[in-house]
Amino acid sequence: KRLSQELAGELVTRARQRIENGNSQAGWKDLDRAARLGAGETAVSDVRQDETRRRLQKAQNLLAQGDAAAARQALERMEHRRLGGTDRRTWQMIAQHLEHSDLRARRGDVASAIESLEKAQRLLPADAPANVRQSLQDRSTKLHDAAASIHQLDSQLHAALATSNWTEVLK
Repeated sequence: KRLSQELAGELVTRARQRIENGNSQAGWKDLDRAARLGAGETAVSDVRQDETRRRLQKAQNLLAQGDAAAARQALERMEHRRLGGTDRRTWQMIAQHLEHSDLRARRGDVASAIESLEKAQRLLPADAPANVRQSLQDRSTKLHDAAASIHQLDSQLHAALATSNWTEVLK
């Protein structure tokens, strides 16, 4: 039994090293083996919590950089490993709203893009990193500026149409 405990402890150590070195699949297998051998629940839990924090931080950094699709994928990989719980689900919803906002903005539907962005901002936890908050605020400012610009161009288009100024309409 003591040998089994020692082996389980070594597997936890190796699992942590493998995960940190990017060989996460082998690391998770080691962690599962350690749990089956009777590794202390706290040792396995510590590795899972450390990995949860690291992966959430990575997803948050991706969101701050404006890459909602990559953040959503990283969060889905966390879901596959059952990491993060409610925190992960909250960030998944934020990433999903940001992804929808980006898609709608590319399609020219700025009002819907702003609405999706505002939903994401309302979901931000109180302890959300400052870089994520700033990124969302910057996006909001850009979208509001784009909406004002579109409104101005739309009124110019209608004025040109009313006067049958086809050169201006095409412009």
